[in-house]
Amino acid sequence: MYRKAPIKCTHQLITTVSQRPPALHWTPLPQPDEAQITFKIAFPRSCLTRSELFELVKRISNAYRWQYQYEWSHGMLLRIEAAKIAIIQHDPETLEISGRIDNAITDDNSDTVPMKSVWPYLSIALTAAIEYFDELSSQYIIRIIPFGNIFYAEKNALPRAFDLTQLLISNDFLKRVAYRDNGILHHLNLVQLFPELKPKTLAEIDEMKAKSNNSTGKEENESRNDPMFLPLPERSYTTGCGRRVSFGSVKCIPQPLQKIEPDVELDDMPNEKSKKTQYEIMVDNYVDLIMDETMRQIKIS
Repeated sequence: MYRKAPIKCTHQLITTVSQRPPALHWTPLPQPDEAQITFKIAFPRSCLTRSELFELVKRISNAYRWQYQYEWSHGMLLRIEAAKIAIIQHDPETLEISGRIDNAITDDNSDTVPMKSVWPYLSIALTAAIEYFDELSSQYIIRIIPFGNIFYAEKNALPRAFDLTQLLISNDFLKRVAYRDNGILHHLNLVQLFPELKPKTLAEIDEMKAKSNNSTGKEENESRNDPMFLPLPERSYTTGCGRRVSFGSVKCIPQPLQKIEPDVELDDMPNEKSKKTQYEIMVDNYVDLIMDETMRQIKIS
């Protein structure tokens, strides 16, 4: 027997929500003076239906007292202080959750790490999404895409997509994330990507989220003593050319610990035999870490 009520409710939501994205407040790509972190979530064996998208939007909307929010048929834009959080469904198999901030707003002596003002709220949206997808028993892959020169140690590096689990493991195991593009070795600026906190798992990203603005004074004092709490800068914010992007997925395979020049291939290094052995050992350890993390996630779910 078919249930028609959910379909009717979904139709009513679609007809009452705007069909247009907030063009004046959110551009498809960040401007050159903006920094952005995007979580690109893919559903390889399923899709995110329209009713599920609306439910996710509602959960994220209720997770915090946002200063501004705009909903449309394919997502939602939120704003709190200088941080903008966008949830956008590009197609049934792809959802993006992004946090963006204008570098000019935080370009002062008190704060040179702009994402410190974004992570507490970006974490709220990502955590709500993961919890909801787990309730649906959905299979998903999360990639993280840092947009902005501040996230890359080398100049003129294009934004790249990284498998989130592998990036977190590489960050924890090697204390760095490196990749090759056209034979040139590039590195992520982890200080800008993960200010103050160095998450090893998705659960630790959840701990980065802002405390509820409905909390009591006692809870607020306790949260400020918590080393996982990110204090936000107390200042007033003023209201405020696209970027060429490379969307290749980069696997964070461990590199040999020896210092190498950016333009030198690993195979061209001297003492190839000894370094190859060390590299193979590192790869074996890396694979073991991935397997352990995967099995732990399976047991939790």
